[in-house]
Amino acid sequence: SGEVSGASRPWEYGDEQPLDVVRTLTRAVRRAGPSVPVRLAVEDFEVVETERRASAAVALCVDLSYSMISQGRWGPMKQTALALSHLMATRFPQDALQIIGFGREAMPLTQQELAAVEPEMEQGTNLQHALRLAGRHLRRHPDAEPVVLVVTDGEPTAHLDPDDGQAYFHWPPLPETIEATIREVDRLARYRATLNLFMLGDDAGLRRFVDAVARRSKGRMFTPDPDDLGEYVVSDYLRSRQRRR
Repeated sequence: SGEVSGASRPWEYGDEQPLDVVRTLTRAVRRAGPSVPVRLAVEDFEVVETERRASAAVALCVDLSYSMISQGRWGPMKQTALALSHLMATRFPQDALQIIGFGREAMPLTQQELAAVEPEMEQGTNLQHALRLAGRHLRRHPDAEPVVLVVTDGEPTAHLDPDDGQAYFHWPPLPETIEATIREVDRLARYRATLNLFMLGDDAGLRRFVDAVARRSKGRMFTPDPDDLGEYVVSDYLRSRQRRR
């Protein structure tokens, strides 16, 4: 979680910083008085503060559904992903980028695969699967700052069945699809990942969903025009890098 700063703070659910044993025991004694054995309560625990990490693990999740091309968003999405990939490779090689494309299912993509991918007529926006793959990428880089960026123009309409692993599509979105997607959001939040969402279009259902996810994960929501998407995504990545420095 970074270099130890010398400070500490109360433990919160999901913290991965090491416990500050001395301060934890001190809080317990102050609360309950000097006695043996020292009995700990949840509110006694403190963790060691750490500096933010200098490198980042970035998962860029891009919507490959057919609406992206029918609404003229396919080209800007590709240009944005390729521009971010080139920027990170040339200026910030210590950062690890994984591009994840998602339609009815999600899949990791290299730059070359993204450049060559074509839209499919199959319906489905499986953000749940994309966020699950994003979490796997972040866990492969435990010493890096976890960042997830999502570019989409539709609310989730597909998810993986927990029993057989098959992707199921339904419109309008099923409660099961929304709940499965939110579970992945919560897993990323527990991992203390930054989750920022870039919403294309003005779909009311998508806006409600993206706004709820941003508030739940303490992330941010952006609503750029397609022509401005690249500037928004790259600028957001550079701002997060500046904060880490």
